[in-house]
Amino acid sequence: MASPSALVSAPPDEPLEQLTVESLIAGVRHTVIPVGELDLKSGPVLEAAITRCCAQGAHEITLDLTKLDFIDSCGLWTITSAKNWCDRQGLGFVLIAGAASVHEVFEATGLSDVLPFRPLHPRSTVGLAAASSHAV
Repeated sequence: MASPSALVSAPPDEPLEQLTVESLIAGVRHTVIPVGELDLKSGPVLEAAITRCCAQGAHEITLDLTKLDFIDSCGLWTITSAKNWCDRQGLGFVLIAGAASVHEVFEATGLSDVLPFRPLHPRSTVGLAAASSHAV
């Protein structure tokens, strides 16, 4: 049996991947869904996924942030760089907002007013607007 000190000195297990990327393709429309944490270390993973979409003939890229748990300033830079690159290539680029904790970072930096966010379900906002106009 190992002594307690031997257990403490054992090397830690390798951390799990902090960001994975799911992709959905519908013709020339590609949806990229980062899952986990987007920061300095994981930014290249997202960049590679967007590059693959373009290589596969995407005309429009939707970046769905609904499965993102965390974003820092480096993650914001990755997203704004991707948007600027798509603009230069003549490709469409839109974002779907994620959790409140993630979207607050965009709001705090003013990027929520500059980047092309759209609702997850466009019809749901119309329904909410109609429902709220009936409220007294």
